[in-house]
Amino acid sequence: MDRIIDLDDVAAEIDRRRPAWLADGLHVGPTTWRDAADPWPQRIQPERDKAIDPDSVGVDVKAGDRGEMGVCMFRGGWADLTVVTYEPVAEIIINDAPEFSSPGAFGTALDEAI
Repeated sequence: MDRIIDLDDVAAEIDRRRPAWLADGLHVGPTTWRDAADPWPQRIQPERDKAIDPDSVGVDVKAGDRGEMGVCMFRGGWADLTVVTYEPVAEIIINDAPEFSSPGAFGTALDEAI
């Protein structure tokens, strides 16, 4: 997979938003990494130093019983982004695989999804 985007910079975009998300009462899971060098099936892990050749970084954000967002950014420049609302009924409101050319553009998409 081509290295289009620096995943450490993407993780910094997530970490930069974490305090505001927590202040808003959201539950923010750990930033998680997948190592391309791991044998299949590759494990998702919260320790960056164990991802020697990271190919994805992600986070889950939950808003209690109102909904949740899961996002996983791949070094190839695309992300898996899912936002689910539980009110008034469970419904997927975003299920997309957008492409990004910069960590900042990814951060903007996080803001819009939240």
